[in-house]
Amino acid sequence: MTDRSEERPVVAVRVCADDVEADVIMALLRDRGIESFPNSPLSHRVLPVAAGKLGQVTIYVDEALAEKAIQAIDESGGD
Repeated sequence: MTDRSEERPVVAVRVCADDVEADVIMALLRDRGIESFPNSPLSHRVLPVAAGKLGQVTIYVDEALAEKAIQAIDESGGD
């Protein structure tokens, strides 16, 4: 894992419908050596429900890897 003590800009590369989709996208990125970070208005691990936009999970990556991450997602058919 990358040391996050040196704060670097991160950008959103994907808004997922739920935590299951987010887990798949994050695994895809991890397999390509891209660390990613989820953010959601709900804690799906505590309250496992999808409630429209509240169920969405945004995936963030280091700004320097954003283009590579988006390309990996697009190539995988994750549109």
